[in-house]
Amino acid sequence: MHIMYPLLSIPDLVAYVNKLFTFMESAQRTGLMMRSAPGADSIDDEETNILKIVMATAMVVEGSGRSELGRAMYDYVQPSIDALLLGDTGLRRVQLLALTV
Repeated sequence: MHIMYPLLSIPDLVAYVNKLFTFMESAQRTGLMMRSAPGADSIDDEETNILKIVMATAMVVEGSGRSELGRAMYDYVQPSIDALLLGDTGLRRVQLLALTV
């Protein structure tokens, strides 16, 4: 089960995805977040960045080494990863750095 992502708890990741989806659905329904508006709203916390890297990696693997969306997702997270090298460390930051090495 944890072959590709040994640093992560897959059940915890799935629980986070469900929580994030519920939040985004509620935010869109109440008008807090609008996907159709220009300048898409961004969720850029450590947990979401880990999810983005996991998804980007999965897309590249499924695409036999090529995935434009996977590459774009990685490129979007890259500045946050670079910033981690200069700040304090924590478990989530170590996990995120390990996933990108």
